[in-house]
Amino acid sequence: MKTLGVIRDKQKPALYNEFLNALLKESGDATSFIVGKDKEIWEFWINASIEEVSEAQPESITWLDKHRHMLQEITEEGHTESWTGLIFAEPKKLQHKFRIA
Repeated sequence: MKTLGVIRDKQKPALYNEFLNALLKESGDATSFIVGKDKEIWEFWINASIEEVSEAQPESITWLDKHRHMLQEITEEGHTESWTGLIFAEPKKLQHKFRIA
């Protein structure tokens, strides 16, 4: 079953762009959405299975450890907030309709 994963980071203000550039460089041909919101960076992934998430964790944690000095603590647990959930339904086709008046 597919999963949706979300990671939220809040960068030190002076290092926001440096962190974003490092993340974009690491992402390369990204399989995630990288979104800026309220001076934070959010990443959203859709993975084929929970096993795929587990397999990616060691590399992701290693990358984060190298860049942790750029982040502010945002929870009592640390510098990131993350969660993963099962996808029970998803859009078959995204449609955007624009009307110009």
